[in-house]
Amino acid sequence: MWDYPAGQAIVHGQHAMASWRGTTKAVRSAQVMFKMPNEEQLAILGLSTSDLEDWQDFAQIIHNIAQTVSFTRPSTKEPNIGDALNGGL
Repeated sequence: MWDYPAGQAIVHGQHAMASWRGTTKAVRSAQVMFKMPNEEQLAILGLSTSDLEDWQDFAQIIHNIAQTVSFTRPSTKEPNIGDALNGGL
């Protein structure tokens, strides 16, 4: 389990061999799975690549995306200068 702003998520990684058009390559994948608020569904972020040299960069990308997941509606109120000056922003 990993803690994110949207709650705890299961983080899963896998290393496998994949064949495509007569070529076999190593492929790494990652998934971040969030339980939806209704507790009946999952939100799954996934990424796979055969570019193992840059795996750390790809792993950081999916982690950064997971940091942005939210299950609450964003505020519809537009910020204005008056609110900011009153300390309400």
